[in-house]
Amino acid sequence: MLNAFPDLLSLSFIAPLVLRTIVGAYFLKEAYLKLIIDKKKKVNTYKVLTMIGLLGGIFLITGFFTQITSIILIIITISNAILISQKRSLKWSEFDFYILLIVVLISLIFTGAGFYALDLPL
Repeated sequence: MLNAFPDLLSLSFIAPLVLRTIVGAYFLKEAYLKLIIDKKKKVNTYKVLTMIGLLGGIFLITGFFTQITSIILIIITISNAILISQKRSLKWSEFDFYILLIVVLISLIFTGAGFYALDLPL
């Protein structure tokens, strides 16, 4: 089968950049909400998971240790889903989002950091 846009195949190294930037920004936003907003409400948060998520978001955006960071963030995502489901029942849309997040992180494990990253392929 012919490819509809064969010229775009030469830009495939940009896809991991887009994925890791979006996922990194999500983890930064979640850490901000848990550390800054919840601190004002005096809600008990899981600070260790939040700090690892914050550091993981920074690492993903900069492309530093992308594959190792992705593995750690998969563990954090699964643990967050379990912790949330223990407090209240997960909605189907939340469950779908966690699955999508895990799939994107698995994709980053296999593709690597991509373009504009501090990781160097060995």
